[in-house]
Amino acid sequence: MARFCPQCGASVTEGGKFCSSCGAKLEESSQPEQAQSQVNLSKQDAPSAEQNNVVQNPPPNQNTFTQNPPPNQNEFFVDDVGVEAMFLKRTGRLNRLRFIQRILALAFAEFIGIFIIVGVFVNDYGMISNFGNLLMTFLVIAGLVPEYCLMVRRLYDLNQNDMLAKVSVGLSVFVLIYSLTKNPFEQFETSDVEVIIGLAQFAFIMYLCCAPGVKGSNQYGPDPLG
Repeated sequence: MARFCPQCGASVTEGGKFCSSCGAKLEESSQPEQAQSQVNLSKQDAPSAEQNNVVQNPPPNQNTFTQNPPPNQNEFFVDDVGVEAMFLKRTGRLNRLRFIQRILALAFAEFIGIFIIVGVFVNDYGMISNFGNLLMTFLVIAGLVPEYCLMVRRLYDLNQNDMLAKVSVGLSVFVLIYSLTKNPFEQFETSDVEVIIGLAQFAFIMYLCCAPGVKGSNQYGPDPLG
């Protein structure tokens, strides 16, 4: 193999001890072998392409906990805005005071509607006309929707599911159907079944009005009291 002078870089003959160009003394070991050895060592020390990829591109979802906190962490309650959110929303929690205020407002609106229907559609015999009965039925059914939503959210504040609210609405529908099957002359008379169901529903409403909610966040959302 060709050799070169380490001083001037001129080509020298194999086995020569001095450079014919500059006269420098030549080493006995061959320069190409040393250079090749240095190249091999540099290749061994250098990281591979896969290692570079690992260093430069960390695996996905690394440090996920610090970047994306778990649900409900630092979550805070946002009050309802608007009539629809206050009476027709079925998600989130509702504390006692908000529930009492809204259930009383709903009951007052239903009372005004029933008072108007009775005053307009009751005949001289004290009976409500068929159209008046239809309006009364529609009013009661329409009132069950926001009532159910309020009860559900109040139960969520107690960390309970909506089963009791469904039972309460089901009993109300039963009473409504039962009243429609009455004799027209018995429209304003209350049966024992209606009394028992009414007392049960009243006790349930009192429970929702008095039971304290769960402190802090639960599975249904943040604490409405902060």
